[in-house]
Parts: sequence; structure tokens; C-alpha cells
Amino acid sequence: MRVYVRAAREHDIDLIAWAQQEAARSHLPRGLWDFAFPGPETDRLRVIARVANSSVRSSCHWSGFWIAEVDDRPAAAIAGYAMSPTAAGLAWVSAMQEAVEAERWSVARCDAMWARLAPLWTCSPRIPEGAWVLEWAATRPEHRGKGLLRALLTAAVDEGRRRGHTEVHLSVLIGNLAARRAYERAGFCVVEELRHPDFASALGSPGMWRMLMR
Repeated sequence: MRVYVRAAREHDIDLIAWAQQEAARSHLPRGLWDFAFPGPETDRLRVIARVANSSVRSSCHWSGFWIAEVDDRPAAAIAGYAMSPTAAGLAWVSAMQEAVEAERWSVARCDAMWARLAPLWTCSPRIPEGAWVLEWAATRPEHRGKGLLRALLTAAVDEGRRRGHTEVHLSVLIGNLAARRAYERAGFCVVEELRHPDFASALGSPGMWRMLMR
């Protein structure tokens, strides 16, 4: 088995859209993207791909990803970025708006989407300015257990260090002990726990763990 990690390219967009869906779901049946774009998975993945290929370079944009290949086939992905929480939020909203406009959503349908997403913002991690943030890590089921997450983490953390960042942050849904332990083995530790009843009621997890590597 040959594992190779590289920067993402635009033609990886299908894997990147799928990785964002799966990472958001974590250990639960539904995640952020299911709330945003309910309905058939093929439709959801198409709209996530629009967000990932938006003219706005948000935290979801394909250019911020690394891809792990197994025997020359893309098998896993992770994203890394350095934006202030405010800038990251604004960029994401703009990318979402561009995507739903391309889908010709009505104003009422857009308003309903933002209403569904509102409870999820109650546990948004408070990321410090100047931090390197990792998100959207996911591995295709048939390639799990092969060390791809560790290889991607190494590449993404190294890139953050190369850019001069001394702190690396990521977030995990409370209850996903397998992911938490994997990140702890890689050198991360929990530094904050965010809980909110609205988040728990909507998603089925009490909140988020914010993890840090120095």
C-alpha cells in the first residue's frame, strides 16, 4: 500500500464535499450540512461542492485542503486555514450565499436554512487570533485504520508551522471519543468545552471540545 499526501486540486472537489459532510456528522447521523441542505444526499453534496468551489475562499474552499492518496486514489482529506473567527464566519456566509443563489433558492428557503442552523452557532469554538485551524478531516470507510488521518495531520500541522503559527486548533463534537483519542495521540489536548441546550436539542451532542497543539 502506497500512501501519498499532497495539496488538493480542483478535481478533488467530490471527495472534499463528501469529507465535509462526513466530518460535520462526526459520530452522529446528521451534521451541519444536513441541517443546511436537507434532502437527497446527491443534492446536498452538489451544493457543498459549490461552497467548496466558491469565488470566496472560505474555510470550506478546496484550495485549503490536503488529500491522502492510497495507491494513487484519493482516500482522505483535511483542511487548514488561518483566519480570524470574524473573517472566517463572513467568508463562510458569503460562500453559502453564492452557492444557494446558484441553486436558485428563494429568499424564504434561505431564511429557513439560517433558522435551522442557528442552534449550531451556540457552541462555536472561540479560536484565538493568529491560530492555525484544522477542520473537515474524514477518511473513506474502506481506507480507515490505515494511518491516513495521522499522515494528513502531520502535513497540515507542518504547513501551519511553516507559516509561522505556534498554535494549532481543532474542534470535536462531545461524545466522539474515537476522534478525541486519535487527536490526543497526535499531540492535541482539550482546552475548552462548550455546551448549550439548543445545540444538544438540535444535534444530539451536548456541544464541542476545542483541542490545541502547541
